[in-house]
Amino acid sequence: MGKKKTDDSEPGSWMLREVPRDLMERMRIAAAVQRTTVKALLFQLAENHLAEMEKKGQLPKSRS
Repeated sequence: MGKKKTDDSEPGSWMLREVPRDLMERMRIAAAVQRTTVKALLFQLAENHLAEMEKKGQLPKSRS
């Protein structure tokens, strides 16, 4: 069996290990304050950071 080719629009998965407990707790609190999920907060933070890096010319502009 060969490896299945994935579509770029198909979501992927990450599993993170060794996340400091303090960071996990602070993220939970921050998400609760914003009335969102930790997942949504992480996506928002990542998108904002990447957009800032693109603005500074540190990353190529995204395709979307």
